[in-house]
Amino acid sequence: DLSDLCDDYCSCEGCSDREYDECVDDAEDLERDADDEGCGAELSDYAACLSDNSSCHGDDFDVDHGDCDHEADDLWDCVR
Repeated sequence: DLSDLCDDYCSCEGCSDREYDECVDDAEDLERDADDEGCGAELSDYAACLSDNSSCHGDDFDVDHGDCDHEADDLWDCVR
């Protein structure tokens, strides 16, 4: 799920507790919206793509969002 990306991000860059909590809150809001609209599969695909396209280099967490454009479009189209 998206909150796993918060774990990865904060493990890499060293988030404060507040930054981590905000990240998780945003992830949970998106997950709730997706669930409310019946878009769980689209959210799962998007989260998996982000996870597959993220990496930590030193203390820099990088996500190549461009590789997930299709999954993002599917999610946003479903949630709207």
